[in-house]
Amino acid sequence: MTTPAIVASTAIRNVALHVPTECRPPLSFLDAPGKLVLGGLEALHLLTGRDPVDPGTTWGVQNVFEGSQGCVYDEQEGGNPLHAFLILVAALALPFMPSVGRPAKWLALALVAGFVLLSLFVRWQIWAGYLQLPLFVLWAPIVAVTLGQFRWPALARGVALLAVLLSFFWIYNNRLRPLSRLIDGSVPERDQQYFSYSDMGAFMYPQYRSVASLVAASSCEQVGLRINSPVLEYPFWVLLREEGFKGELQHVDVGNELGVYEDPGFASCAVISEDAGYDHPASMREQQVGPFHLYIDAAAGLPGSIP
Repeated sequence: MTTPAIVASTAIRNVALHVPTECRPPLSFLDAPGKLVLGGLEALHLLTGRDPVDPGTTWGVQNVFEGSQGCVYDEQEGGNPLHAFLILVAALALPFMPSVGRPAKWLALALVAGFVLLSLFVRWQIWAGYLQLPLFVLWAPIVAVTLGQFRWPALARGVALLAVLLSFFWIYNNRLRPLSRLIDGSVPERDQQYFSYSDMGAFMYPQYRSVASLVAASSCEQVGLRINSPVLEYPFWVLLREEGFKGELQHVDVGNELGVYEDPGFASCAVISEDAGYDHPASMREQQVGPFHLYIDAAAGLPGSIP
């Protein structure tokens, strides 16, 4: 049952995610004030009486108060400290700005409500900053209007310039597509970049490529995916397309509550499984390729083994 304390707990942690701590030079000067703010949010969170890693309200086991994501150069896990600060300034200043029209204020109120709804329906997770991105985008014009109302005309231009300058650190050190690699010429092939998040990326890429080659070399056009863990799925779509596969991909043998959406009329002649637990038809032959098990109908043809 959702209670005000649970919503408050999630909302506070969603804000804490953007506090800058453990920043690299030259942004390390943000650590001290960031830790003070994070400590204040932690004290506020204590009033909710909720555990910051309560499995009922949290996806994962990371305690955001032990290390925020404000200075993490990752587009999925990183926070957004500057924009979060500007949104806070705009939200506090708007009620005292009669010169700002009602549409802007109503939009701001709607975005605050959107943040509350996000905290109400979505468990806190390390990717919460990524989920809040649409709200940040919609807040941008309101922040611009608010800054334009201050007495210092150069303030808005200065903030815009600061945002551009600070973005360089996230672009240069980006975990997936760092500008630093482009400069030194060490950018991996496009296909290999899909595996940047996996600690086994260098190992798994050739295995994915092998599975895609085997499927594309067969005559099968209906391939089932039996992947229920965080193992990457999207690369199969990309690599199969590059191999010339023009068939259909669907999830099969779904063992959780999403199984109700499985298409019972989908007759797969090949199945890519992350384990050997697939109860495959007798007409299918099995071949293990790295961490995957490929089941393919004998009539579709299975090329020779690939180590």
